[in-house]
Amino acid sequence: MGPVLERMRDDLGMSHFASGVLATIPVLCMGIFAPPAAYLAARVGAARAVTIALVLIGVGGLLRAIGPGAWLVIALTIPIGIGMGMGNALMPVAVKERFSGQALRATAVYAIGIQLGATLAAALAVPLADLGDGPDGWRIALGVYSIATCACLAVWLAMGRREPARPPRERSATPPRLPWRSQGAWLLAVLFLLVTILFYALTSWLPDVLVEAGWSESSGGAALALLNACTVTSTLFVGTVGHRARSRRQLIVAAACLLVIGTVGVAVAPGGGWVWAAACGSGIGVLFPVMMNLPIDMADRPEAVGAVAGLMLFVGYIGAAPLPAGLGALRDATGSYTATTWAMAGFAVVTLAVGALCTRERLQRGVP
Repeated sequence: MGPVLERMRDDLGMSHFASGVLATIPVLCMGIFAPPAAYLAARVGAARAVTIALVLIGVGGLLRAIGPGAWLVIALTIPIGIGMGMGNALMPVAVKERFSGQALRATAVYAIGIQLGATLAAALAVPLADLGDGPDGWRIALGVYSIATCACLAVWLAMGRREPARPPRERSATPPRLPWRSQGAWLLAVLFLLVTILFYALTSWLPDVLVEAGWSESSGGAALALLNACTVTSTLFVGTVGHRARSRRQLIVAAACLLVIGTVGVAVAPGGGWVWAAACGSGIGVLFPVMMNLPIDMADRPEAVGAVAGLMLFVGYIGAAPLPAGLGALRDATGSYTATTWAMAGFAVVTLAVGALCTRERLQRGVP
């Protein structure tokens, strides 16, 4: 939605506040509706719960694409955000149910799907919107994405029918309790929060930081594209050879070191932005699938996996949502991006410190 947000604002007559609300809803929903997803998976199973999430995203998206007014478009973004939040939390549960023997590889596969989907969506939004004759061409772009989601839903349902029948599993009558008192779950939640902050900060401000340092706008955008490309490449690396690492902690520490190198490099020598963008993208590309896989390692039953993932996503997305705006306010207050870049470097150093604590013993303390 980001590349066509200004078109939506102009066409619908939205204020900047309303368009900001529109962009914030999905991020907040990914945090708020991650915990309920664990209960839904416990009641109906991960496969059916993912189906519900896809219906919310696909049907909600089609209705939003034809919504006639600004507030209706905003309201129809809510079910899309709910589906996104549920889907994010449900995928670790689905991996636990179906691919527990190859959990890291399966996690890397869907992480690559997320990354490629985000990249294609950003790249195709404006060309699709340009197919329209008037200012409402943004409806074409969002409509095409929603049709693609419905196609994914059809494939998902077809695959479910082809799978052999599974013996019924006892469903919990009460929602799985989030592990609020688990030291391991909170350690993972804080790590996810830090990485999410860095991801949003880098994708929001890296091009502007480089432009302020003397780069052209096209070069700044290309540096962000390089960051995204390295994210996909390093996730593919995790999926193919990541299981050979002696521990998940080893992968986390190595990736966090790349983030420290990249963010400190941007702060000290922005002229080397290509190298720093590649380092940051590689670090994030390793950390995301490893973190999404850790709930699978930490808990035995799918319901418990959903509870751990729900807490992790709730803390991460709710906590990280205001940070890009906060770093932008820091830029406004100081008159340059110097403080912003050093703040990102500080978050990276804390990420390394928290990652170093992520031993198997600590992560499993208090997890059901």
